[in-house]
Amino acid sequence: MAGDLHTHTTASDGTVTPQDLIKLAADIGLTAVGITDHDTVSGLPDALKASSGTGIEVVPGVELSTVWNDKEIHILGYYIDWHNDQLVSFLENMRQERRRRNYQMIGRLQELGYDLSVAEVEERVAGESMGRPHIAAALAQKGLVPSAEEAFNKLLSRG
Repeated sequence: MAGDLHTHTTASDGTVTPQDLIKLAADIGLTAVGITDHDTVSGLPDALKASSGTGIEVVPGVELSTVWNDKEIHILGYYIDWHNDQLVSFLENMRQERRRRNYQMIGRLQELGYDLSVAEVEERVAGESMGRPHIAAALAQKGLVPSAEEAFNKLLSRG
């Protein structure tokens, strides 16, 4: 049995749809995939549907971020009850907070002279959860930094 229990789809900051992720998993011989998008479970229905008949077990999950002892910590939850109303509401609140932080980052970048709008970043968001990778991609695509990696290294690291 081979699996990857930490994957992201376009429901958050991944680069492939849930359906394409299941296809990729099948192509490389995985038998289990944890869908652990940031602050959302919206990719799970498509992943579960795509996995039907493939022999791939989809492990319903989610990734949450927090700060502990002044360090960013990522917490992965597996086999979650992704239909639970309290969880869905909690995740919506997390996305709202993430959105607020992202808007602050974009505002700060504008203050520093980077010509980047919220709309230009949101164009890159396929799912519910905008993140720093979307901001980095927008900066790189506009030629404001040489690469998304450079955006992270110089502009989007914690602090």
